[in-house]
Amino acid sequence: MYIADKKDEAQRLKRSPLYVAVDARFLGITLTIFIVILTIKSELLSSWLIATQLILSIPLWIAALASQSKIVDTQSLRKYYTLSKFSSSIALAFIYNVLGLLVIRYVFISTGLIFFLLFLIYQIYHTVYHIKIGKMNRTFRDILLMLILIFGGILPSLKIIYF
Repeated sequence: MYIADKKDEAQRLKRSPLYVAVDARFLGITLTIFIVILTIKSELLSSWLIATQLILSIPLWIAALASQSKIVDTQSLRKYYTLSKFSSSIALAFIYNVLGLLVIRYVFISTGLIFFLLFLIYQIYHTVYHIKIGKMNRTFRDILLMLILIFGGILPSLKIIYF
């Protein structure tokens, strides 16, 4: 193992509690959005694409939390880090899609498309940066997130793909 890899692992171990806290907050936000929609206006979940992405993000955040909280040493880091990052990335993409689709459906289509565009630009920037520094696992995660954003949010909002 290279020295850089060991340094990377040490940083990941140190940041693990921070990731747990962030993922817990996102889970709280997701549950809050879900409960508010159910209690105030449940017809917002009439679109199966919005409902599916919102509901699936909950177990993905829980999986990210559970796997991240199991990281206590380098053995568990190798086991659970990838699962944690992919779970939280997919859940985050689902939440962005839900928010964007709700804005497009109930506010303005242009505002929703700007929302998606800003997030897509942010992801492209990070993907290019990860390619430059040679972090291929992060690059794959970024590309997966962009694909979910495009096929689960942008194309359905433009009515190119119907769900």
